[in-house]
Amino acid sequence: MALTRQSYKLFQHQHDFVHSTSKYSALVAGYGSGKTTAFCIRALKECGRNAGKRILLAEPTYPMVRDVLQPTFEQVLRASGFGYEYTATDTRYRIKWKNGWADVLMRSCESYMRWAGLNLAAGGIDEADQLRDDRAWKMLLARLRDGNTLNAFISTTPEGFKWVWKYWESEVRHGYNLTRGRTEDNEMLPEEFINSLKENYDETLLRAYLNGEFVNLQQGATYYQFTRENN
Repeated sequence: MALTRQSYKLFQHQHDFVHSTSKYSALVAGYGSGKTTAFCIRALKECGRNAGKRILLAEPTYPMVRDVLQPTFEQVLRASGFGYEYTATDTRYRIKWKNGWADVLMRSCESYMRWAGLNLAAGGIDEADQLRDDRAWKMLLARLRDGNTLNAFISTTPEGFKWVWKYWESEVRHGYNLTRGRTEDNEMLPEEFINSLKENYDETLLRAYLNGEFVNLQQGATYYQFTRENN
């Protein structure tokens, strides 16, 4: 089944993530690299593979659902030409496919305990590395029990050596696959944006927020530059 009714141009890292066949896929990329757009396209693909079932999409906080996830998801739906219905009371989208409907629930990871009881075909967490731990991820995995794919995925900017680094790079588990993207891979970004990052961020931050690499950010911009010789 085609992903969309119209062609949707994807950068290479977006394409690799959207079409990954791994059970647990991650897109780790720099600022402005198109992570959330790829995340929403991946969700739309899961809808087509699980008509009549439920998909859950989450952000670390509810304002991020409202301000980032919803507008990006609706933009992808419009650009792809899909019909949909939206119910504000439970933040739910019904996506029209030729073989039926698929429901997309949007939730905040702040209330992940309320996901208990859901039966999901697939699900994803955007900006997952902003979470303090993996509890929301584990709750999501526990809900995957009613559908054709039963897979989960994340997209995020790397935020140091935390749980995303552990699961997808340091201690890679069976079924986990990481796709890395760079800010500069997004040809549509204004050059001024990239130049601003290079002018205002040091080398360590650029590796994380421009190149999508996991680096040590736990001690902050002051302490990771500290040396006994120079200070």
